[in-house]
Amino acid sequence: LFDDSVVRDYVKKVSTGISNVNEIAADLTYLTGGHPASLVSACKIYQKQDWNYDNLLRLWLEKRDLVLEKIYTGLRFPDETERSFIAELSLFRRLDRWLLSQLPKPSDISDIKLSDLEDGLTKTYLFERQGSWIVNTVVRRMLVLWLQNKDEQNYANLCAEAIRLHLEGLKQARRDPEIWVVEYLFQCLQASTGAIDTPEQRAQVRSVFWQQNFQRVMCTYLEHESDVDFAKESLESRIEMDWEFKFMLNYYLRSGNYREDLYSELYNAIEKFDPRRQCPAS
Repeated sequence: LFDDSVVRDYVKKVSTGISNVNEIAADLTYLTGGHPASLVSACKIYQKQDWNYDNLLRLWLEKRDLVLEKIYTGLRFPDETERSFIAELSLFRRLDRWLLSQLPKPSDISDIKLSDLEDGLTKTYLFERQGSWIVNTVVRRMLVLWLQNKDEQNYANLCAEAIRLHLEGLKQARRDPEIWVVEYLFQCLQASTGAIDTPEQRAQVRSVFWQQNFQRVMCTYLEHESDVDFAKESLESRIEMDWEFKFMLNYYLRSGNYREDLYSELYNAIEKFDPRRQCPAS
């Protein structure tokens, strides 16, 4: 599994005398999506610049755009419309039949039967059938970066739709509703990409996350739960085994330097959440 700990171990290996390894590793995970070749390339630039972050951004982002374009054009779809649609699916870490049926599709493929579309997706190297659609994580993260770089407004619109669909999916969930909660919060963080460059921007992201996103999804999640404590435990267990979600929380919601344990604040908020007091009366 190529996760943030692998990036951190690699940075430790190639850097010497650097005190802020965790901060650098977090930035590189964010900037490269965990793509191995991109990580190596970025670290080489970083080393030549004496690990100066501003120089890394200027030099690496120029090279990263070329890497992202290569990954996008390398998708096994010769038709540009299909390739663009597949790239947009990269916003979703889990893509089940209901979500796929709800997504707006380009006119070129809008008439394709859902079952045929599912079969077509499983034939690519991006998707596997394991109860849901599981995307190759590194490629998915790089395609998300490509989407944002290509058109920020379209990216924002796609994220807004993904957020809406996950909340609607939670309302309809008959099993594993905590999966929808985590994916909803993940989408809310993912929508903030590009708006966390300064402490002021991150403060705004934190405010929206805690006062709006978290409150809304917890009220929806617990609305019909008879055993609230068990539901909270199930949600915490789901979060605990999701390294990418925890990394997103740590990176997007930090106020200062990167902290690996920031996600524990989410556990505390879940445990203290009282739907009788914090949710509007139905």
